Parts: sequence; C-alpha cells; structure tokens
Amino acid sequence: MAKNYKEVPWWWYMGVLVFAFVLGLVVAITQNITMPVWAYIVSLIVGIIVAPFVSTFNQVVFFSNV
Repeated sequence: MAKNYKEVPWWWYMGVLVFAFVLGLVVAITQNITMPVWAYIVSLIVGIIVAPFVSTFNQVVFFSNV
C-alpha cells in the first residue's frame, strides 16, 4: 500500500519543524508562562542531544525476537 504514494519531500519536514519552533517561540514570548525563551531553546537542544542515546538504549535493551 505504501508504494502507491509518493515520498514526501524533505522541505516539508523542515517546514513543519520551523513552524513548530516559531509557534513555540510565539507562545513563550506572548503568553504569561513561567518558562523564559532561553529555557525553551535550551530544552530543545538538550532533547536533540539526549534523544538518540535514549532511543538506542531502548532498542538494545528491549529488543526481543518474539
């Protein structure tokens, strides 16, 4: 079934990523939340660094041949 659809171009993923980042900045700047803008950006950077290690650990530890 998947071969019936064309592959999504890379710029679509980048557009969604930029849109989500800008929307997060808008919320952090305009709304009365307790997280400053620098903390929003730092949390994204920490997530980018940590996510590959956590996903690799989960794949290695919880992989089963069932």
